[in-house]
Amino acid sequence: MTRQVPWLRILAEGFAILVSILLAFGIQAWWEDRQERTVEAALLTGLVEDLRRDSADYAGFAAVHRERVAGAEFLLSLPDQDARPELGAEVSAEGMTPGEAFQRIARFARLETVRVSYDQITAAGMSQVIGDPELRRMIAQYYGEAANRADVNDFQGSLSDRLDLSLREYGYIASDGDPVPAALISDRVVRADIRRIREASMRAAASGTSMLQRATNLMAVTRRHLR
Repeated sequence: MTRQVPWLRILAEGFAILVSILLAFGIQAWWEDRQERTVEAALLTGLVEDLRRDSADYAGFAAVHRERVAGAEFLLSLPDQDARPELGAEVSAEGMTPGEAFQRIARFARLETVRVSYDQITAAGMSQVIGDPELRRMIAQYYGEAANRADVNDFQGSLSDRLDLSLREYGYIASDGDPVPAALISDRVVRADIRRIREASMRAAASGTSMLQRATNLMAVTRRHLR
């Protein structure tokens, strides 16, 4: 007697096995994707916080250097005072005295960028962690520009130190708040130092403002990606 092969049952069982395998693969892929998105969200949330801190630092940095520019321009606008031992009641349009102007230009700030989350992202692999190629490009561009701060930072301290040495030759220390010797304003070396500080601070203020705008834009794009 010929034995009948239960093709229908075999096909049904085979189909069930195939579906089970595909379902298992689908669940695994879904789970891995969910894990990747969880990691991405955590890192990008940290990035937003870093950018928020950067924005506050950039705004403060630009403000400090705008004040230095204002102080330098006021001092350079003062006329020759050689005939008098000390500067008197001269004030700027905003009520700044020569002593306050020297205090302003004696201060300086460095442009720094928080890199905690960015370093974590790059350590994990930028393309592996962040799925959006445009967001990857913006992040890489932002931190690439933030890393090149030598043109802004390197000369700030040395310029202030140089001016401080020039002032001390007259026995004047800006932070003391003493009356300003009039001869300082006529000293060519001092005026040259003040001009250098003004020019460097103008570049620094512009860089701080530019980085603030870039940080604000990247933060907005990152927040939209997280929604």
